[in-house]
Amino acid sequence: MAKYKSYRKEVPRRPRGVVHPIWRGFGCLLIVILPLLSYVIAVEVVNYGLQAGWPLPRELFVPIRAPRLLWRVSVLVPVLSWLSQQRNLVAYLSVALLVLVFLGGIFSLLYALLYRFIGPPRYGPLDVPPPKHKPKPYKR
Repeated sequence: MAKYKSYRKEVPRRPRGVVHPIWRGFGCLLIVILPLLSYVIAVEVVNYGLQAGWPLPRELFVPIRAPRLLWRVSVLVPVLSWLSQQRNLVAYLSVALLVLVFLGGIFSLLYALLYRFIGPPRYGPLDVPPPKHKPKPYKR
């Protein structure tokens, strides 16, 4: 019989705060897919709105103009010329931002529901159960 060791083998616990690799991969996919999906949806919504005659602000449909100082940088000239040719880019990006916030909220809500039903229990084996009595209301 050992003085400081037990004969019983303990199963090593998973360290706290370690995220399962599936959840990391899911988050990585969402970081890439959600902005792309929101941009595609925004292009379709803006094009449909233009065809249907929605009252959209004119300021969203002007080409982007860069300052003259940026045109002197030779590396930026192809990018700036491409940006100046795009007619509806500001409208696409602004609607894409709105769609991204909306889709992000929906996916966060779905993730919270999924985590609630599938995730670990609220209280662990070492937690004290919550009190079952209600305190009296404070009256002066």
